[in-house]
Amino acid sequence: MIYSLYSFLLCLFPVHSHYAQNISEISLSEYVKTLIGILLIVLAGVLGLNLLVKNIHLSCLIFSFVFYVILYANYFYIALFSEYKRSKKLYKYLFLAIYIIGSLLLSTGIYFVFKQVNLLAFSKLLFYFSFFITLFVLGDIFSKYSNSKVNVDLDDNNFDKLTTKESDYPDIYHILLDSHPGFSHENYVDYEFKSELEKRGFYIYKDFQSNYNTTSVSLPSMLNMDYVQNFITPKNDGYTPDLTYPYYANNAVFSKLKKLGYKFNLFIDSYFYAMLSRHTDSTIDSGRSNYLNKLLLFSSIGGIFANKIQNLEDTIYKPIKQFKKLGISNSKAPAFSYMHILAPHWPYLCNENGVEFSKRAHYNNANYFTYAKFVDKQILGLIDEILERKKDNSLIILHSDHSLFDTHILMAVHFPKSEDANCLRKTGSLVNLYRSIFNKYFGFNYEMLENKAYKIDIYFRLKEVDFK
Repeated sequence: MIYSLYSFLLCLFPVHSHYAQNISEISLSEYVKTLIGILLIVLAGVLGLNLLVKNIHLSCLIFSFVFYVILYANYFYIALFSEYKRSKKLYKYLFLAIYIIGSLLLSTGIYFVFKQVNLLAFSKLLFYFSFFITLFVLGDIFSKYSNSKVNVDLDDNNFDKLTTKESDYPDIYHILLDSHPGFSHENYVDYEFKSELEKRGFYIYKDFQSNYNTTSVSLPSMLNMDYVQNFITPKNDGYTPDLTYPYYANNAVFSKLKKLGYKFNLFIDSYFYAMLSRHTDSTIDSGRSNYLNKLLLFSSIGGIFANKIQNLEDTIYKPIKQFKKLGISNSKAPAFSYMHILAPHWPYLCNENGVEFSKRAHYNNANYFTYAKFVDKQILGLIDEILERKKDNSLIILHSDHSLFDTHILMAVHFPKSEDANCLRKTGSLVNLYRSIFNKYFGFNYEMLENKAYKIDIYFRLKEVDFK
């Protein structure tokens, strides 16, 4: 009987595999819930089939075949049809009809071919195969999960010397736009956005730069106020996301602000939700579904009709709506409201008027600027809400983590007092952003690091480039 368990091991393997590949973006609770859900589906399916075929080994074989046919249908669909044809309902229904009929015929064929065969030896083979590949992927998960446990140095000496009273701590609104070009690239300047920010009292740092050209190293560096080379040991000279994102999830800035008594409100794109959601104090209805389930759904037969993993509702509208509802503080305690949205980073979902692009256009860089202008309009609406309801002693930081072009990025700040703008004039890059803020508003004594810039290659290796 134990050998018939291979169907459970085989059907749970894609869940383990997706989790191992996206461990930084998927919470442990999501993983466990999905495992339980798939386990119940397999149990019901195998037992149901066994009532029909009266052979547990045969029911396991047929169910495992059907499960994988359903789970990876969308990959076959993508492989067989061009993007133009995939957008037409006719091709979707034609594919589904052929695919389902073909799968039923193959399942029936399996039944008639194997109904009189003793499948015990075959079940043994599949059991040992599924058992060993499951052990392999679980080992990978354990290794990555162990590496995700990182310690943050709070530098207690700074706290011992605090001179600023808690009542003087500013509320901090930190809004991070992923891959925004800012105002240093002549052909991609949204002058209306720039003008509107200045009208609202923002100071714009035109030559501010990111230290890295990709999110997975830029943000851990910024939020730990240091270069990743100084606190992360690379593997094969590469700074892969599974090494760096734990330092985004558990970072020095968040830890220091918590120790200072800040109340946290985080509004995050679904891709980053599992990393950062543990920090939030508010019960935020993010509207996002289980990210692991989304990955599985995308590959499955349901993915042919399902909404994209990345969409305007989850990426733009819901985070901003929830920020307006829960992120603008009126409490006596100092508040830290943080938004990281995956825009105007690809996929480019719509034009500046909010008209959605076809899937074919989502990765066309020609649509980058018009999508950025749409994002700019949405952010202005959020800023207006913050400015209307914020406390006087509030700091609003609006910036990007990298650019599509080079290391020059968006950096615009609304200070409690206009003269405070001087505190960032010599900062130059993201690695020094919170060093400057902690020095200015909390009396810390951080030295500014030398400004450097790095590009990461396809092997996640860093190469220093000119800091201009």
